[in-house]
Amino acid sequence: MIKNSCYTCTAYHDDFDCSLRKQYLADVIREDEFKILLEIHGELKRAEKKHGPMLSTAHGAFVVCQKADELARAVAAEKSDGLNDDIREEAVQVGAMALRFLKDLGGQR
Repeated sequence: MIKNSCYTCTAYHDDFDCSLRKQYLADVIREDEFKILLEIHGELKRAEKKHGPMLSTAHGAFVVCQKADELARAVAAEKSDGLNDDIREEAVQVGAMALRFLKDLGGQR
């Protein structure tokens, strides 16, 4: 694995290996939130392998809206007010596409 300069502590190691970053994340992100973020990240990586990058804000907004529409349709089709597997999957896809929109078009701040 190629090591890079860490953004958190400026040491020369991969950012994900940083113990300071891991402790910071543990302090600010609850475990249930972290698991959801991992699901979204997995969907993001799957989509990046399957589809090219978002090329414009209009294209990116269309993709995010399309996924949000699919989520709304899944919610409308559900008889109860629960979060079934289809609704959860659609919500994860909305999160992944929103993250991709920012990643592909917004860069880092």
